[in-house]
Amino acid sequence: MIRASRALPLVILLGGAALPAVAQQEEHEGGDFQRRRQAWFDDRRAYPNAQMNWEAYVSSRRSFASRRNAFASFASASSGSWLPMGPGGFFGLGYWDSGAQVDAGRVDAIALHPTAPGTMLIASPNGGVWRTITNGASWDPVFESQCTLQMSTLRIDPVNPNIVYAGAAYASGASGCALFRSTDGGSTWTDWNGGLNFTAYNSGFINALYIDPASAGSTTATTLMFNFGGAGIYRSTNSGGSWSRALTFGYVTSIVGLPSTPGIVFAGVADYASSSSTRSGLYRSADNGASWTQVASGALDFTNAGRLQVATSAAQPGSVWVLAATKGSRYLSLSRWDEGASQLLALDAAGVDLRDNSRAHFGTQGTYDLALAVDPADARRVYIAGVRAFRSVDGGAQFRPMATEIHCDWHELVADPRNRGRLYAGTDGGVFTSSDGGDSWTSLNNGLVISMFYPGIAQHPTDANVVLGGLQDNGSLISNGTQLFGAVTGGDGGYAAINPQAPSTIYTTCQWSRSAGPCIYRRSPTSFTFRTSGIVVADRAQFIPPLVMDPSTPTTLYFGTMRLYRTTNEGALWTPVSVDLTQGTGSITAIAVAPTDALTIYVGTSDGNVQVTRDGGTTFTISTAGLPTRSITRFAVDRLDPKRALVTLSGAGAAHVFITADAGLTWTNVTGNLPDMPVSAAVMVDDGPNHFFVATDVGVFESTDAGLTWSNTPSGMPAVVVHDLSYNPATKQLVAATYGRGLFRYSLANAAAVLRGDVNRDGVVNSFDALLIQQALVGVQLPTGLTSLPHGDADCNGRLEAADALVVLRYAVGLPTPGACVGTNR
Repeated sequence: MIRASRALPLVILLGGAALPAVAQQEEHEGGDFQRRRQAWFDDRRAYPNAQMNWEAYVSSRRSFASRRNAFASFASASSGSWLPMGPGGFFGLGYWDSGAQVDAGRVDAIALHPTAPGTMLIASPNGGVWRTITNGASWDPVFESQCTLQMSTLRIDPVNPNIVYAGAAYASGASGCALFRSTDGGSTWTDWNGGLNFTAYNSGFINALYIDPASAGSTTATTLMFNFGGAGIYRSTNSGGSWSRALTFGYVTSIVGLPSTPGIVFAGVADYASSSSTRSGLYRSADNGASWTQVASGALDFTNAGRLQVATSAAQPGSVWVLAATKGSRYLSLSRWDEGASQLLALDAAGVDLRDNSRAHFGTQGTYDLALAVDPADARRVYIAGVRAFRSVDGGAQFRPMATEIHCDWHELVADPRNRGRLYAGTDGGVFTSSDGGDSWTSLNNGLVISMFYPGIAQHPTDANVVLGGLQDNGSLISNGTQLFGAVTGGDGGYAAINPQAPSTIYTTCQWSRSAGPCIYRRSPTSFTFRTSGIVVADRAQFIPPLVMDPSTPTTLYFGTMRLYRTTNEGALWTPVSVDLTQGTGSITAIAVAPTDALTIYVGTSDGNVQVTRDGGTTFTISTAGLPTRSITRFAVDRLDPKRALVTLSGAGAAHVFITADAGLTWTNVTGNLPDMPVSAAVMVDDGPNHFFVATDVGVFESTDAGLTWSNTPSGMPAVVVHDLSYNPATKQLVAATYGRGLFRYSLANAAAVLRGDVNRDGVVNSFDALLIQQALVGVQLPTGLTSLPHGDADCNGRLEAADALVVLRYAVGLPTPGACVGTNR
């Protein structure tokens, strides 16, 4: 756990101006914001269809997982492996983030080990499953070889904690990749579909996993329940070997058993069959989930309920608490079911701040983030959360804000039954804990690499340790050679750029606002300004619009809405250089300026258009000959020949990568043996004309024969969604930006061996080197000319961690360091 003072690296220190309100607050403009964010991911994968074919998507992912090793047989020029860059924690800006504490990415589920204090598992919607045995001081990924890293829920068997069940986000149909089981505490997993077939539903999250405590502990006879999307409740009485559908409708995000009476189970059900449904509400089962009955709601009205969370407390075992949000994602009600009286009572919940723009407000994202917990030792202590969290000490009559110092958007609240006053929270900023019932909170995010990068990362021209990029939920971050990154700007971070001639001048963006339009910042050593003048707010634009820098003239940049904008004065004024370049309904998704010809510009759109200009924007030519009609994601232009370029496509179909030799007049399919998955980016490496890399939804692939065949090497990266690739010909470094596992890098240079552990490069490994490693880990900049990697990587795992400092200290005093490379030239 990191408790150091906050220290920000490099360009973070260059300016201290407050962020404009659009960057600070728009992340929480409500459910519509969350829908637009999700649509950005889904729509490009769906086009030209209205909805994404999740059944085909999941089937392709599972097919790739089963034949992953086969890709190693194809030619590769890369013999090393991907190394994780992080962030294994980062310092946010403090308005919606955790200020001086370390944040990570989104955590949807937390499962505490029932008998081993400090051991827990967490699920990230795009980062897989992670485990700690040190109460969050360090974390390890434990889901690397599965068919998906998109996970939504977890449960540890309360009797036999070696048995763990996990449910996927974006599960679908009969293709598997939905439910998983481990029998060794999460170390290994089995796809545990048990004959499930969601034929009536295209996709959904596995939610509300419930393990019956009375039958728990068995690998063959445990009763389980879960929800899939809007398909109600599925139930198994043989530990998931087979399933039946016990409730045939509704979204269910929590199921609880009544502590006082085995076999009585409750679920909160939201029915989306109509905008106002009498079927929404609290449901009760008296036969362990085999059949369900809606309880009378009394004065409470759930007809507009979009999500309901339920919770129990051993301190009041005859009660069930119900927190509800509307279909419009606003707070609806808090209530408590009394089993003895068979009555549902409304709780006042006075003090819950429902204002849209308050610093500590419940928010309008209740169908996205909603959490509820009741203290197992004191039922008067009730905790609820949405964007922010609130605590009651009088049973729910009065609430006060809680935990405003940590990252917002709460998805999980767990009250530890073994440790009174201990709480755990899963938010868009990772995992946090309180030991005093919510009075104070501590980050548990050290080493938890689950951040979700959007496309548009930028590398420093000469320092391979510095990468700038934008993330979902967590603004724009910059790396500095350690696992801890620093924040630059807020919002949902987008495309970024670094001036290669003056790298202290950088650009960051955030999401397009329906009310305010673009979000572009320029930061230099002397100023920090908002640069959007001239861009029309009424334009159609992507949620994350593209911004690119002219590679030969860095004062010139391009920005895409439905038309192409250009600035020649670093964003002080933008001018449109085109009309609408889409087919009439889309927006620009990709822009590339040829490195050797600034007049040649490639533009791609969400509705399948490719347009190319050879005269700097005076005229554009539609260039779709040979291309299927799918969303365009990226171009890679040859560094020597402006007429030669790759284009990548999203969506489903047999073709995702094409090449042109005539500036887009014709395109040739070079998808080769790539899996049928969306491709989001490509690079052409400068060591030969036919060496390509592409980013897909199952990792990065390499071709050495111009796309005839593709290899899933180098190794070291799980099958994660990769949104971007950046290649720096000066440092020979390839960086991959993933949507759930941070940044990975791969060196295409023959790096010189260094003495591992010798951070100050004096030829000796001693305790001063360990001190430098510790300083680097908390963000303290090393003396001029020194870098923490690779010298500080004393165990040669590609990361700088606290363990490296310990290894160096042991080596310095002559203690054994088994398995480490400290003291060797590597």
